[in-house]
Amino acid sequence: MARAKNKLRAIPGVDTLLEAVADCPLPRPLVVATIRAELASLRKSKPFPNTTKLFPACVCV
Repeated sequence: MARAKNKLRAIPGVDTLLEAVADCPLPRPLVVATIRAELASLRKSKPFPNTTKLFPACVCV
């Protein structure tokens, strides 16, 4: 159980990802909801993805 918690800590938080997409023209509540949903699915997935690959996936189009 302790190992799973350590891996979950490797996943960035909502605030961290919001800062990465701060210049996104979409409404902030939409961006927050999307980030939260994606992070929830990441927390449930096994194996955990490499967190360095998350930031390119969070680029606003």
